[in-house]
Order: sequence, then C-alpha cells, then structure tokens
Amino acid sequence: MDQRENKLRAFRFEYPEHIPVFFYPNESVFSHYDPHALEELFESHPIIAGKNRMRWELVPKSPEDIDREYMFYDEFGVKWKYNRDGMGGAVQEHPLEDFSKIPDYVLPQIPEFDLEAERA
Repeated sequence: MDQRENKLRAFRFEYPEHIPVFFYPNESVFSHYDPHALEELFESHPIIAGKNRMRWELVPKSPEDIDREYMFYDEFGVKWKYNRDGMGGAVQEHPLEDFSKIPDYVLPQIPEFDLEAERA
C-alpha cells in the first residue's frame, strides 16, 4: 500500500497500515532556535518531519524581525495584532462591536471551490 492509499484509509477509518502523522512546526520555532539545529532535527526524523521540511523563508533576516508586532485586517474586517513569528494574535477592533452595526455588515465573498478538483 502506498502513502496516499494509507492516508485515505486513515481518513475513512478503514484500518490503515500505520497512522499518518503530520508535523507542522509553529513559525516561532524558526525565530527562537538555531536554524541549522532545526534542520538537523527535521532531517533526523524523516518519518515524522518528512524530507526537506526546513522552512528557510521563515527564519528572520535580522534580530529586529523577531517578535515584532504587526497589525492586519482579516477578510471579516477584524483588526488583529500579532507577532510575525506565529505566536498567535489578539483582536484589537471588531466590525460588529455592537448590535446596531449588524444590518450594515457585509460578509466577505465565499471563495470559489472546485469539489471535483479537490477530490482528484
């Protein structure tokens, strides 16, 4: 059985040969640990981390980039403050701060989704 069939069996609860594990390190890891040590760690655990899992684009280019605060608005109009390194965010402003704003609120457009392409 190949990896794809094993994953499909696991997703369908059809007794796969092994339970697939997906390892996605939080972006903060790349800001706070030696990147070369992380690369060595990922490569030494190919079953869990996979091959070539080091994400060099997430390693800060300068010390000023570590833990810098950023603000952004999501598609719902919520203003977030967060650290670039992936430690989560906190809502700063909300477009529906009181019930009087509900009638004028417009939900973001739902993105197109091609179910058949996703199934393939």
